[in-house]
Amino acid sequence: MDHKVTKEPFVKANGLVTCRFLKSFAAYSRGTVAGFTPEEATRLHGTGHVEYLAPIDAAVPAAAPNPPADPPSDPPPAPPEASTVEIPDDWRLLHHMARRSIAKNLGIEAKNAEEADQAIEAELARRAAAQ
Repeated sequence: MDHKVTKEPFVKANGLVTCRFLKSFAAYSRGTVAGFTPEEATRLHGTGHVEYLAPIDAAVPAAAPNPPADPPSDPPPAPPEASTVEIPDDWRLLHHMARRSIAKNLGIEAKNAEEADQAIEAELARRAAAQ
């Protein structure tokens, strides 16, 4: 079935929203099409991982106008699942690809070892501050 990109999630009869991945995430490669609950689709869309799809012949409601943006405040908290990611004590000794994998599990697309190290250090600091 052919699909079109939409600004709002289109919930199908089975209760799922069809999404296409814009970048690799977890077990999904870029370009993969999958169905998610509206809540999960909205979360993935909000992080920029997916775009919403709807059947070509579907009537998609018009997007509501965006409210004015709030002024920036404190940085948003880390995703809830970040605190469950295991970071070994000797993480600095790991191969750079293993460190990038840890960063990816934290929700950060690290392009190199330095970005991965920064993401891991930030998560460890967040955890220490929360204790």
